[in-house]
Amino acid sequence: MRLFRRRTPPFPSDARLLHPEWLDLPAGQLPSCRVVVRDTPLTEDDRVLAARILGAFGVGRQYFDESDQSALWEIMKQRFQGDLHDALNRNDPDALAGLLASMFRRSYVRGMFVRGEYDDPVTQQWLPLQTMDVLAGLAEYLALVPVDNAEQGRLGASYERGIKPLVEAVEDALGQSVGMPSVGAPWGTDLAGRVAVPRTIRHLYTARRLRDAVREYLGEGTLNELDIVEIGAGFGGVARCVMNQFATGVTRYTIVDLPQINVIQAYFLASTLGSERVVLAGESEPRNAGPVVRIWPTRYALERLREQQFDVLLNEDSLPEIPRPAGERYLQVFAQGLKGFFLSINQESESPVGGERQPRVTDLAKASPLMRRHRQLCWIRPGYVEEIYQRK
Repeated sequence: MRLFRRRTPPFPSDARLLHPEWLDLPAGQLPSCRVVVRDTPLTEDDRVLAARILGAFGVGRQYFDESDQSALWEIMKQRFQGDLHDALNRNDPDALAGLLASMFRRSYVRGMFVRGEYDDPVTQQWLPLQTMDVLAGLAEYLALVPVDNAEQGRLGASYERGIKPLVEAVEDALGQSVGMPSVGAPWGTDLAGRVAVPRTIRHLYTARRLRDAVREYLGEGTLNELDIVEIGAGFGGVARCVMNQFATGVTRYTIVDLPQINVIQAYFLASTLGSERVVLAGESEPRNAGPVVRIWPTRYALERLREQQFDVLLNEDSLPEIPRPAGERYLQVFAQGLKGFFLSINQESESPVGGERQPRVTDLAKASPLMRRHRQLCWIRPGYVEEIYQRK
């Protein structure tokens, strides 16, 4: 008897496994886990934060241009983000606070969190296995466990001692929990009491991959004074992981994204890192406040970063989703101030969306003063490529 059946049509398209041989393992060889839900209350602090976010959104909207948004994100807006845009357009802090306090159960995080609902039987079937799969891939990257090798017949070695020892080993190596914080009504796979999904574990990987690249390309000493810019940041998960893994090593982290996505990032990061460490559009950067995260809409950021220098440019899983002219412009502008390197972790499917074929990062970079220094397959996501670029 197999523990999991091989994929059938109900499985989501993004449920591809790093370890597909696991599907043939006998029942009981891999530990079992389940989907859990964590409730988080709506507080007065949420309402205050929502009002602040609305102010920043009003500033960001003045800088928005339709050409910055691809056909894919226009589809996402129409299908999944209606309630969020309604609250924003009505300038309603109470409605916005309610939406943000339960963000991970809302459709507007589709494309940034999990493809599926927490109470869907199909999600409950595939999500635990895929979460365990990605966690094992992270442990393999960290050299905490041997890499599975079907040719040699040893499979599932990462879980031979169970889930908890693996979780604790990864946490010791990273210096932070693999679980999601209690913000936005999180849900996901229960990993020894921590709640995680594949994407949040990939955020941990990206932060560690960035740290390793900094050591290799910039040197150990730069870990104490980094200035990082991230293009397209989802709900802010990578930024949180970087700020935690680098401890005091990041002086400034700037997120560049669409105004409505800035709203989600502002809530998540202010709630997890502290409101005083987040700077939004139209706000002054506090002096002597320690490491800060600036959350800026695209054109607002392009104006301000054009003359600034920074150490690292990062993009994970979004540049191909940006219209080609916009993506080329971003790399052209940001390359001017880049002192260190650009880390890209993206797919290259060139899939047509809304009549537009998604560009490859390697093609976008040709229109900029960037030269590729390294290229490899991603350790934890099949079909994704990791590249490092530096100025020519």
